[in-house]
Amino acid sequence: MKQLLKSVFMKVESPYGTNSTPTSADVILCENVEINPLQMQTDDHAPVSNKFGQRDKIVGAMWCTVQFDVVTGAGGTPVGALGGLPSYDSVLRAGCMARSITPGTRIIYSPIDSGEESATIRYHVDTAQFVLLGVRGELEWIFEAGKATRMRFTGIGLRQPMTDAASGAYTLPTRPRPLAMNNANTLVRLNEIFSLRVQQMNIKLGNKVEYVNRSSQEEIILTDRVSSGGITFELPSVAEQNFLGASGLCTLATQTSLWIAMSVGQPEGNRIGWYMP
Repeated sequence: MKQLLKSVFMKVESPYGTNSTPTSADVILCENVEINPLQMQTDDHAPVSNKFGQRDKIVGAMWCTVQFDVVTGAGGTPVGALGGLPSYDSVLRAGCMARSITPGTRIIYSPIDSGEESATIRYHVDTAQFVLLGVRGELEWIFEAGKATRMRFTGIGLRQPMTDAASGAYTLPTRPRPLAMNNANTLVRLNEIFSLRVQQMNIKLGNKVEYVNRSSQEEIILTDRVSSGGITFELPSVAEQNFLGASGLCTLATQTSLWIAMSVGQPEGNRIGWYMP
């Protein structure tokens, strides 16, 4: 098996856990793919015996895990239309985000607490085929100066039997070239009053997804969300923006709530943004 020959296809499914049959049109441009096709839960079985040794375990459940990175970029034109969707639309929706389209203006993805969707993943390594159903997961965005923005998806899916099947011919989707985080392409604003000089940043959506297998239910469920992140930026002078001085934003006395807005890209159809209250 030639490990470097890999293909990933992903498509939103409905109803849950039903194979949406991803085709060549659903190929995902991803990096650093790691799929574990067999995770299991076992129950110890240790009957009394007149001999030492490990006894067989009882397998209670089996599932799969998946992780990959996507270099993020906008969907191109027309803006605010199905034709301008980013190529990783299915990844965002499997990450428990809802899509809202404003024709001619923008496409917004927002985290949701109910009604989350799921996806089918078809994954090939050379001529081996793996299929994961009901996939849901966590999203993390990674920003670093001089590098393209990446989104990491870490998901869980329902296991299907491995088969021998090549991916078949496909064409990589056409999209605007992703842009690096730099002075020309990126703006990070604090409370819409100060532009931060950011070296690196990450945003974790914080989805807590769990595999559940009990009577009348086998599903990946969203149980909680605790968003977090980190940022490294050049500390400005007190005169520019008071962070640590007397009555600054980050003191015990003030404890000011802050929010950050960030955008990467300038041309129409190749601009993406994040709003973090």
